[in-house]
Parts: sequence; structure tokens; C-alpha cells
Amino acid sequence: MSGVDLAAVRSRIAAIRRAAGTPAPPVDLRRDLRELVLVGSSSRGGSSIFSEVLRRTVDAVHLRGESNPTLRLHGLAPRGLDPRGDALTAADPVPPGLLDDLAWECGRPATRLPDAQVAAYARDLACRLTLQWPRERFTLEALTRDVEAVRAELSGEPGWSGDAFPSVGPFFARLLARLAPRHPTLDPTLYDLDADALRAALPGLALPAGPPAAGLEEPPLVAIGPWTPATPDDLARRPLVVKTPGNAYRAAWFEVALPAARVRHLHLTRNVAASVNGLVDGWRHRGFHAHEVPGALSIAGYSERVAGGRDWWKFDLPPGWTDWRQAPLPEVCAFQWRSAHQALLDTIARGDPTSPRLRFEGFLANPAATVEGLLPWLGASLRDGGAALLSGALPAVMSTQQPRHRRWFARAELLDGVLRDRRNLDVMDRLGYDPDPRSWL
Repeated sequence: MSGVDLAAVRSRIAAIRRAAGTPAPPVDLRRDLRELVLVGSSSRGGSSIFSEVLRRTVDAVHLRGESNPTLRLHGLAPRGLDPRGDALTAADPVPPGLLDDLAWECGRPATRLPDAQVAAYARDLACRLTLQWPRERFTLEALTRDVEAVRAELSGEPGWSGDAFPSVGPFFARLLARLAPRHPTLDPTLYDLDADALRAALPGLALPAGPPAAGLEEPPLVAIGPWTPATPDDLARRPLVVKTPGNAYRAAWFEVALPAARVRHLHLTRNVAASVNGLVDGWRHRGFHAHEVPGALSIAGYSERVAGGRDWWKFDLPPGWTDWRQAPLPEVCAFQWRSAHQALLDTIARGDPTSPRLRFEGFLANPAATVEGLLPWLGASLRDGGAALLSGALPAVMSTQQPRHRRWFARAELLDGVLRDRRNLDVMDRLGYDPDPRSWL
């Protein structure tokens, strides 16, 4: 985030909304929201795929992505070597305008884009792109033309007749092909898109060297599609489901920020070996740059082998992270996993000990049974078509590889110290896992 003028970015986003004739969001979270469900997990604990399935299938209110970009936009992000990391407490501020910006993100995915909604979609694109690429200028007029042109290109392809919008990926890849020549710092390869669709839209696209130009959203970046915004009635009758691993350290802040809402927790677990294996992959991936800390890191297995490895901490930033700036990568990843679950266990024990705890391993084995079993607790039902979606393949979301059981076995030697660390085994015990690593999926 170095060099990003947050006040200027907020001003530009507000100007985009005024130009669209929508200066205020359609809901007031402080007044209208009755229930907030925080999906708590560690990074690489499966929460992205799990939450995307909920977004597509459950008739609740969701955010387009994570809450972190909005918090960063309003200055609620770690700066420098602050050992508190991602933590926010009841004493931390709720900056003016932050809840309005979160309110704009509330709603549900839409599978149609009627002509009457193109302007609203262009507005939302302009705002999101400004968050992702704050050094670029995006206008409603240009984006409206781009959206209409891409719709015309796709109109003859299967599934795209009329106002149908069956998939974000093909549309957004073609949109990026139009945007990239006009916006030199925009990197299409940093989006969470199918690589084949991106190459088809942008042939010859090369992976840039080094970390991305600093923005307010951690890559892989969200490619947004049409959206049905939440209404006050939605927020009165349906829970708002929010997934961001850093929120493991922010429960008390959300309770103060949203005083009319009941805050509940859904604890999603994944065994330490599978989670740390995923984190190691992510730290060595060209995405997931979360916190810029110039020259502060000397993490063996990362800093010496990844471009920007001395300057970028990846994924969430647990309290006390500064003590781990020179630890080996598997130990850093285990610290991230352990810290998130310890915080969640403690928060839930103090608040609502009856909060459900779900295993990602069980979700992978039977997504339909997991989601359907959760509906009574959520107080929600399946969306139209939700049952059919649950019977299909899981979406690939924010992943370095398709998740599968026991993928960590291939890296068992590297993870040996993690599997022997008493601190990790104690948390596994608190989470209810068998003590024998051979039983972990």
C-alpha cells in the first residue's frame, strides 16, 4: 500500500457513485443488519471455496469478496512493524464512510445482466477496479462501452443469449483484454480467472516478474460479475455471511461497529498439515501479497527464492507476527494456522459455545450434506437452483492447486517439524482431530 493516497481513492470512488446517480448505498448496515455470521478459519483452510459455495447456493446476504480491501481503504490495516497485525479491538475506530462502503458490497450474485442494469454494473466495476489499481483512472463512460462490447462479443456463444450472464470468467477475461492496453499498471494475470480463458482473450500474455503494483486488494483479485444489491428487508430477514481469515482477530470490533446485529461464528477447520502445505504453496506463489514490509523479512524457504520475498508478508498477519520475520517458512505458516484457530476457539468459548464447527475435510467429501446441514443454524434456505449446484464440481477459488485429500503427503518431510510441534498438536486436540497424523486427510 506504499504510495497509495487513501483519501484520494475514497474521493474518486465517491465521485464515481455520484456520477452514476447513486451517492448512498441501498442499505444502512448500522440500522438494518440483524445478524452477522463470521466464517472463521485460518488462511488456506478452505474458507474461499466454502464461502463461494455458500454464495452461489444459500439464500443469505454475502459480500462480493473479502472485507479486507474496505478496511484498508479506511486505514484499518497494519502499518510498518505493528506487532498487533490484523487485530482490531472494541477500542479501534469505525471510520466515517466505512460501513457505507461495506454496504455497497452486500447482496447476491446475479446470473442475468439486463440492459437496465448495465450502468450499475459499470459503476461497480469502476469502484472495484479503483480499489485494485489505485494508480489508474476508470470512468463510467468507458466501462459502460466496454461492458456492452463484451456482451455483444459473447452473444453468439452457448449460454450467452439475451441478458443471460452464466459465468464471470469468460466475460471478465475479455473485459481485461480491453482494459489492459489503456491502463499500464493493470496486470490481468493477477485475477482469479481460468488460465485458458485468460490466454484466449490475451494471447501471448506473459507473467510479469516481481510483486504487483500495490493496491488495496490482495491478489488473486476478485473478478466481479452482475450483482443483486441487498435491501433493508434482506438484512432484516437474512444473515450477512462474511469470510476473511483476518477477522479471527476482529470479533469485538465488529460487535461495536454493528451494534444492532447479533454476531455469530461459524468455525471452519482444516488439519495443520493440509493447511500449512497450502500456505507454503501460497507463499511461493506469485499472488497473495497481503502486507508490504520493505526489507523486514528473512524467511528461509521464501525470502531467498521469491521475488519481493524480503518485502511482502503473505496472507493474514496474526498478533505477534514480528517475532516470526526470520523463522523458516513452514514454522511461519504453522504460526498463522495456530494463531487463527486459537483466537477463534477463545472467542467462541467466551461468546456462543454452541457455534458450529465444520471440518473442511468433511465438506470436500460431501458439500451438499455439509451445506444442507448448516441451513437450520443459519436460518436460511437454498437459492433456486442451489441443490443442483451442490451436486456439481466444486469451484476453483483462490487456489494454487485443486484441493484434494492428502495432498500434503508429498511434502511430509518438509512438514515433519510442524507435525512434531507440541503447540500445533495441542490446537489439533482442541479442534477434535485424531492425534495420529496418518488419519489426517
